[in-house]
Amino acid sequence: MATHTITATRSTGAPLAMPRPNLGLTRNEAREANSRLILQSVIDHEPTSRADIARLTGLSRGTVSEHVAALLDADLIQELGTGLSLGGKPPTLLGLNPSGELVLAGDLSRQPFEFAAIDLAGNVLVRRRAASPGLAGRAALQEIVTIASELADSASGRLLGTGIACPGIVEPDGTVTTAANLGWHDIDLAGAVAAATGGPVHILNDANASALSEFAVVRGDGVTGLISVRIGDGIGAGLIVGGDLVVGERQAAGEIGHIGVAGFDAPCACGKTGCLETLAASRPIREHDPSATPHERRPSNGAQPSNPPGPGARRIGHAIGSLIGTLVAALDVQTVRIGGIIPTYGDDLLDAVATEVRSHVLPSLASGLSIEYGATEPDAGLLGGFWHVLDRELGLQSWDLPRSVATSP
Repeated sequence: MATHTITATRSTGAPLAMPRPNLGLTRNEAREANSRLILQSVIDHEPTSRADIARLTGLSRGTVSEHVAALLDADLIQELGTGLSLGGKPPTLLGLNPSGELVLAGDLSRQPFEFAAIDLAGNVLVRRRAASPGLAGRAALQEIVTIASELADSASGRLLGTGIACPGIVEPDGTVTTAANLGWHDIDLAGAVAAATGGPVHILNDANASALSEFAVVRGDGVTGLISVRIGDGIGAGLIVGGDLVVGERQAAGEIGHIGVAGFDAPCACGKTGCLETLAASRPIREHDPSATPHERRPSNGAQPSNPPGPGARRIGHAIGSLIGTLVAALDVQTVRIGGIIPTYGDDLLDAVATEVRSHVLPSLASGLSIEYGATEPDAGLLGGFWHVLDRELGLQSWDLPRSVATSP
């Protein structure tokens, strides 16, 4: 099985917060919380020792040793050798075992669908794409189940879980309430994939997945809020405020793709007319410009564009930027990332969006805005699904995601 390594960074080594007293927790809940805390400390500080973990977490050495033994038996961590002695017995160093568990990650935000098998260190072992684009309804569901099943069967390690970034409204139990571009209504996606893979499955909205992967990159700079707009077959916004993902009362926060755009009346897959997706999603953009191909991203320095954008980019940038500007003004978030499929409008489109966003907010907000293309593209959906599984299955909260996954040859 070929391995394609990606860059995965760890925390800088800041001490972990002291665990709160286990008030109100059952014995099993307290044990699980301690196990997660110890695993997190190994990941954040590897190579580390049992004594170091006890010092960092505030847990007793006996408790640490007990949980370390269990994590070693589960193949989640491994012994790396001995460290320097400070006068006594040299400590045994511990670190993450990358091959102990595997995560399947999927991205359904664009077609053909894409899946990957990823180890715990962020190494992509296998990458698979759907056989054809344009799938919808039962055909789309069957293709997803088939790919997930084949990846699970071919994986050499144990399956920790599957995380899938899916467009539309996704319930916490993994039911897709509606995904207009896929023709889905009340589809138990998690149940179907779980039956095929034999492991736990976690589904999240694709824009939320992108927001999580982008936030993993910028939070080390002290950023606590982020708006991530993903442009694919549909358009959605992932919203992080105060470090928390905002999903809304009905799991539909950020569904900006179906907000009407003044002056447009094209029919939308949702049944309405004039939705943002009828103008600015990947399909209508390509219909207006058949030669469009993925752009070459340029890091933004926040400066105003030196040249005015062309009419196509200006029209799309106006529509997207006005909605983002409303979100910035309402949420007071200063970091905006644009991801998904961006055609050859490239920098022109980014400049048009940035200009429109700044025109919709107070000057004091506009001056501090950071508006750039996503740093984790084109794999933000896969990375978000990967992170989601680590969070749900292992309780890892400060894993610094890799910025991109290597493309299999």
